[in-house]
Amino acid sequence: MFALLVCKEMKTNMQMFWKIAYRLGLVVIAIQTLLGLGWILENILVLPDFAETKVLLNMSQTGVIDEYGGPLYVAVISTFRWLENLVGIPFQIPIYLLQLMLAAYSVFAFARECGANWEKAKWMPYMVSAYVNSIPFLLQAHFAVLPYSASGSIFLLLLTELMTLCRGAKTRAVEQKDFLKKAVRVVLLWALSSLILPEYHWLSGLLVLFGLIYIGLCLPKLRGWCVLTVALGVLCSGFLLVAFTQEGSRGRMQNTLEAQAARRLAWPDILRMYSFWEPEIIESFTIDEMAQISMVPERMEDLFGPRIEQIYGKEKANEIYKDMAVTALLVNTKEVLGQVLCDFGSYLCPPVAITLEGKGVGGTYTGHHYEKLQSQNVGLTNLYVEWSQTSFGVLMLLMLLNLPWYVKNHKTFLSWGGVALLMQVLYYTWTTGGMVSYLKNPVAFVFWGTLAVLWLLRERKEE
Repeated sequence: MFALLVCKEMKTNMQMFWKIAYRLGLVVIAIQTLLGLGWILENILVLPDFAETKVLLNMSQTGVIDEYGGPLYVAVISTFRWLENLVGIPFQIPIYLLQLMLAAYSVFAFARECGANWEKAKWMPYMVSAYVNSIPFLLQAHFAVLPYSASGSIFLLLLTELMTLCRGAKTRAVEQKDFLKKAVRVVLLWALSSLILPEYHWLSGLLVLFGLIYIGLCLPKLRGWCVLTVALGVLCSGFLLVAFTQEGSRGRMQNTLEAQAARRLAWPDILRMYSFWEPEIIESFTIDEMAQISMVPERMEDLFGPRIEQIYGKEKANEIYKDMAVTALLVNTKEVLGQVLCDFGSYLCPPVAITLEGKGVGGTYTGHHYEKLQSQNVGLTNLYVEWSQTSFGVLMLLMLLNLPWYVKNHKTFLSWGGVALLMQVLYYTWTTGGMVSYLKNPVAFVFWGTLAVLWLLRERKEE
């Protein structure tokens, strides 16, 4: 009898704890959202001078879109620059608002799909979207003329469509008519994401492939339609990219696998490895130039690569890049693998990595981006970032207390969200080349932000 009373009292105390935690969680989310709104008002007229932004602006003027550029995103910039000349509204403002609205909707749809039991609080996905999109470095991606915010949002909408299809396939609730409607949306989202940023031709394509393989295994009668959907997506996305882009990298290092390997494995120890390379490389650069390249990763793209390709041609340059990458891996194995693993961890969980970097652990673009983040109001930005990092830690702690419940009730989110996150992390770990830029991987912020607040759903169910 005594044991039953103790158990009942413990259960009552836990229910009271979660009710208090739930209300505090809502307050934490509301405060961060308000701080994010304040930052938006301070920065809506600002155009951050990212190097990639300058390249995109040049593309919008010349109409020459190379293998790095997304034709749809460049077209959007061109349109709003034309409107700026016509009505006087700074072109970046409508771009920011479009990116923010698209991100808000994509996270809302994603959260609604992840939390299938929001019946008692239908407003909750809106709050989740507001919280996630007010994460400082994610909001910074929305308020920059860069393609990563828009492409990430489209990718998230694609993931949501595939999650819905996979959930239906698992319960045998997907009919051929419903599948065909969603398949059209999947192909459209795949094409849109690749037109905004070319690398999503492969990232979105692989995500679609994984999803349709799962559906085909669950519903054999739809296998033929799954194959047709993948084929149509490859043709549609690939054809549009070829039709609207011009071959070449226009003054930058070509984006072949060999070039990516050289950027990834040889930098930043390029100066120390100088003496191990072939004479043809040593003769093409001075020590001072190599020192400059080793300090700034963009110099690999706009100085090292273009000069090698100009002197030796693209085919020979690819051989040189391959030799550089192999030499760096053999001679500098420990440092190279350590750098790759560090970058992988940073991309995998940016909130934790950013907190560690604030304490001097790790080396990324975070400091450079943080300066741009606080350019208009240092005090507000510092408070905003500190609150975001602290509140994320608190929310994640509450999540960990619910871990068994998470695993039981959110397998779809954890599996498909984890697959999407891992794809992005692997791609950008390989292609970034030694300096992490969190603006490139918005899916990581969305995944961890959504994960941090899904514990609120449990409280709503228990009330």
